[in-house]
Amino acid sequence: MLPGAAVMLFAVTLVILLTYTFPGRSFDMMVHSVWILIWAVVGGAAMVVLAYVALQNLPCRTVSSPRQPLWVYLVPGLFFLSCLSPYVGLKTESSINMFSNLHTEGGQTNHLLFPKPPYLFNYQSEVVKIIDSSEPHLVRQSRAGNYHVLVDLKKQLRRKPEAWVTYVKDGETITRANTSTFADEMPNLLERKFLMFKFVDFSRPKVCTH
Repeated sequence: MLPGAAVMLFAVTLVILLTYTFPGRSFDMMVHSVWILIWAVVGGAAMVVLAYVALQNLPCRTVSSPRQPLWVYLVPGLFFLSCLSPYVGLKTESSINMFSNLHTEGGQTNHLLFPKPPYLFNYQSEVVKIIDSSEPHLVRQSRAGNYHVLVDLKKQLRRKPEAWVTYVKDGETITRANTSTFADEMPNLLERKFLMFKFVDFSRPKVCTH
């Protein structure tokens, strides 16, 4: 219980510190990123311990090996899906690929093996350039050359119903869009909690932003 409580206390403290250090990033993104970090460190240590214990308790040759429980594959399976998500059009944040200069947004990619990202979902295909906003941090991000995935922008507007933003999408300028503009298109609970996106950078050569 004590190690688990210590890890939880560390995670909560880290989320609070990151939230104050980077006020432009959402609280959900901080929680998601810290969860990935804790998952990777604690999960990696747990896998080493489990492998050691298993090797020390191998069944006798005359006894048939017990059937492996399905939950053993859960952690590596979820880890694989998290790493795969940028390629199929899902999140680009809180994934191992975010530590590279991989670009998969806007139907473009700098990947060596395929000329276009093999989207299964269209979240990354909707990329917008912010022109003006009531939120200063959005304007600063845009002036720095960053674009935004539209669903991520909707999430930010949902958190501040009084905010508005003017942006360009596919050559069309949308003026003073707010929560009422996307009344029927707001992200659902799963999209808000699990889909995190980096800023989109179309400059080349693309540098790693993490």
